[in-house]
Amino acid sequence: MLDLNPYLPPETAEAGKTGDAKPAPSGGGQAASQEWSDDPIDLSVAGILVRRIKVGQSDLAVRLRDGVLVTELKKMALYGGNGTARLTANGAGAVPRIALDFDLSKFQANPFLKDAADFERLEGTANADLKVTAQGRSQRKLVGALNGGGKVTFLDGAIRGINLAAMVRNVASAFLDPKARETQKTDFAELGGTYVIRNGILTNSDLLLKSPLLRLTGKGTVDLPKKFVNYRIEPKLVASTSGQGGSAGAAGIKVPVIVSGPFHDLSYKPDLAGALGGIADAPGKALESIKEMIPGKSGSGGSPLDALKKAIPGSSSGSGSSSPSSDPDPVKTLKGLFGR
Repeated sequence: MLDLNPYLPPETAEAGKTGDAKPAPSGGGQAASQEWSDDPIDLSVAGILVRRIKVGQSDLAVRLRDGVLVTELKKMALYGGNGTARLTANGAGAVPRIALDFDLSKFQANPFLKDAADFERLEGTANADLKVTAQGRSQRKLVGALNGGGKVTFLDGAIRGINLAAMVRNVASAFLDPKARETQKTDFAELGGTYVIRNGILTNSDLLLKSPLLRLTGKGTVDLPKKFVNYRIEPKLVASTSGQGGSAGAAGIKVPVIVSGPFHDLSYKPDLAGALGGIADAPGKALESIKEMIPGKSGSGGSPLDALKKAIPGSSSGSGSSSPSSDPDPVKTLKGLFGR
């Protein structure tokens, strides 16, 4: 049932009166004269509102035939960007089937994600495409039968609520200071990856973030039916100021982070064993990377251990020589930082 009443103007005040109203004469008599309105009529359409998602001026075509509804947005303005979309809803069979195919470019991620999923932690100019199918007689069945894939890229943005560079520099304060999380933010030049969806389980294995002095890779799964995330990211401080378009494999020191939990309560925990394991596998490379990231140390001829002393707060006074008692072993300090 299509209810048109919400789209009709309110009835005139005269139509609701009963006291002074005079009934129209019967037969061929003429009712009381009423002038035509001179109010301008506006038939322009500024856009489409789907729940809270705002679609701007678009070219929309809708076709219903034999129980199959096809909706096409051949041209779509969306949050500063544009794109195309096609939604097919097949109700001809015993089990409803849905297919969605869209391609979007240069739209603003933060307002879109806020309106679409009440998610405000991501900023940037985004490009995305998605092609999925599903079938089921309920929302739960449809989500559990999702199959397809796509890719997404964010440029010149930020991740709110987490400072990945700070995690690498100081794991203790990044994870143990609750006040710091309120203002934490990770800026990036480029963030993106591809994904596949099988029976409602989204899998990604090539997430890559590029930012000056920081690289991040990630892989894991998102269980859409259970609304649960199980993901591992590896932020890495690198001796490079190149962001967008920079090398993904730049040498550096890594502190893996495990992101897990339900959608409404994600947790971020350092993979301490993984961090120390990476240093143990290539201690010289890790220390040299630290040395390169410390101003004034590159090419100075100092040893990697001296660089590590400068990188770890409290491990060196930074002036002159120190006695063994006042200048702790940086390796021991690093182990203490990771709780080992």
